[in-house]
Amino acid sequence: MSEKKEGKPNRKVVLALMILPVWLFGSTLVGLWIWTQRHDEIPEPEKFVTEIGSEALAKELSKVLERVGPRHTQSEVGRTGLRRMAAYIEGTLGPDNAGYRIERVLGPVEGEDAWPIILATLPGGDEDPLWVVAAYDQEPSGGGIEANATGVVSVMAAAQALGRETPDRPVVFAFLPHGYDPDSPWQPMLELLKRRADAMDRLLVVEGMGGATPKLLASSRSVEALRHSAIDQQTEVLGGEAICLVDDTDLSSVLFEAGFPAVRISTRPVARAGDGDRKMPLPGDHALSTQRLADLIRSLAGGEG
Repeated sequence: MSEKKEGKPNRKVVLALMILPVWLFGSTLVGLWIWTQRHDEIPEPEKFVTEIGSEALAKELSKVLERVGPRHTQSEVGRTGLRRMAAYIEGTLGPDNAGYRIERVLGPVEGEDAWPIILATLPGGDEDPLWVVAAYDQEPSGGGIEANATGVVSVMAAAQALGRETPDRPVVFAFLPHGYDPDSPWQPMLELLKRRADAMDRLLVVEGMGGATPKLLASSRSVEALRHSAIDQQTEVLGGEAICLVDDTDLSSVLFEAGFPAVRISTRPVARAGDGDRKMPLPGDHALSTQRLADLIRSLAGGEG
């Protein structure tokens, strides 16, 4: 009768123990690769398109001015308003409402006051994107209506109206946390924007959209940025002096100085500190200028120069 050999490991068990970690590592890599492939192929969410109307715009403007409240860095009330405004933009344009994927670029201030740059992109062709920008803060001593509640509401409404279109170039709807409060951290925000916006066709700075004008007003310190048939036909082009104030602190000039091909789109001259900015626009005027903005975006994103 043969004796059992004790203490000698089973070769099959040893081989299995050697293979198991390799198999786990390999299967994990394969699983991660499959997940990333599926993630890249997630279809664009369905957009909910809303037509531009005077009643709807008036309601949105009232929400910004009454529910959101003051939007600046100079008091706790103003800082709370900035946080509310960011949340309001995200909620309005996000997947559960308008259907946009929202990208948040955290602002230069840390903690609860890290007011974000909010981006909602309408996908398009391979051309450099068109950027449509509105700052969602206000000058602390003013009412913040034309600088820039009307501009923010108009850009959101244009994004909702164009949601199901497929332009020749992508359209990036960008909402900046700083543009009118002189004591806010503008420069760090511009650096963040530069790092995110690696290429663009031109950048429309939308503000002061409540006026009654035969056409939208376009002004820029860049002749090249103004050179487009849609701008010639759909706007009244003003000279650079229309935005070159004594201290050049208007948002379009600041963005131009930072190297962006900025064009100011508005219905009124640049608001100065101390102007008050408390006059509510007529709903019909605001709706008409917003529809013109959507038409201009559609034309500029069409790929024709």
